[in-house]
Amino acid sequence: MIAAAISLALTLVCILAVPPLLSRATWTVHRPKLALSMWFATFFTGCALVLNALFALILPSLDTANMSTVTESLILTGAAWGALAIVGGAIAIVAQIDEPLQRAQDRERIALARTALELEERRGFTLARIASDSPFACAVPGRGAQIMYSTALEALLSPAELQAVVAHEYAHLRGSHPRLMRIASVSARLLPNWLPAGREFKRATALLIELIADDTAGKQAGAANLANALVKMGNATGDASLEARAMRLTLRIWPMGRKRHLPDPIRLQQ
Repeated sequence: MIAAAISLALTLVCILAVPPLLSRATWTVHRPKLALSMWFATFFTGCALVLNALFALILPSLDTANMSTVTESLILTGAAWGALAIVGGAIAIVAQIDEPLQRAQDRERIALARTALELEERRGFTLARIASDSPFACAVPGRGAQIMYSTALEALLSPAELQAVVAHEYAHLRGSHPRLMRIASVSARLLPNWLPAGREFKRATALLIELIADDTAGKQAGAANLANALVKMGNATGDASLEARAMRLTLRIWPMGRKRHLPDPIRLQQ
């Protein structure tokens, strides 16, 4: 019981204390990879502590030989069944939350694929050019992964800027960012509404994966090209966050053009 209490106390630290500290830290914008690692380390540590607490409640109930009284036996047995019920309920809730997210992602993939003007098989993914009046690009993970960009985006950007946007989406696929976003989304839905940790985890993940992809694309295709693309997209869509991300890119020192290395699978014909 003491081990369970300690694990639960440490879990509360992970839920209540760590998220506010990470949310308020200004350095996370400049070191997004480290910040994202810390967020997920906190998340998985909390999960491990919860499991440890549950096992600490279940295991003593199996050792009937060392139970001195009937009352102790009933308490431990009740705690064990309660722990199992919590585990089963959590698994059911996660499945209930995750399945609709997957279905929505599949519907979006199918809807966009129907409007594709060109489909080009690349190493590890399919590059899709989509007929649309909305300037957008997105990475669709999973089996048959795709990187999609619209004809409106192609018309809005220069070839070098479009190349930088494709590099950004490729960084999402290579970094398994959609999977991380799903974990954060399920966590936010799983935790009670009165706990801000889940919402903060989801918000931080959404921001940090974009900054990480920006940094990767900046190194591969040129930070100026990506910053210009973000400004143009922000002006076209009214998304002020894109201009803020572009400003961030201008505040760093980047490799010279001859030192860039653009992965072969995402090279566009220019």
